[in-house]
Amino acid sequence: MRAFKDDIFDALGFVGYSSELTEKQKIDIINYIKKNFVVSVDGKKKNLALDRFVFEGSDYTETANIVFIIEETLEERNLSIKNTILFDVLEDQINIVGVKINNTKKTLTFNKNKKESWVQIN
Repeated sequence: MRAFKDDIFDALGFVGYSSELTEKQKIDIINYIKKNFVVSVDGKKKNLALDRFVFEGSDYTETANIVFIIEETLEERNLSIKNTILFDVLEDQINIVGVKINNTKKTLTFNKNKKESWVQIN
């Protein structure tokens, strides 16, 4: 997931620089994302394991780059994603999610009117 630092900070009421974040604030960011990005397989919510969390760029273009993984054997199942990240602070927010399953890549788009999407795995 990539998001502008300023947008994430606005959503959580943080001020300052990413280099000054406390461990608690980093955990708050991860928890915010996990709360607003829910992945289910066949109706069962899956745990997102943090793979990477870094800030890249500088000043107003700085972005948070956060990667989660789900280690799951997927055979002919339904993958559901609910994504409401930043919808609480940005009226016209659009989220684009890249899903990689085995060697297949899918791109899903989310907005305030379309908060959930599904991928059939076969």
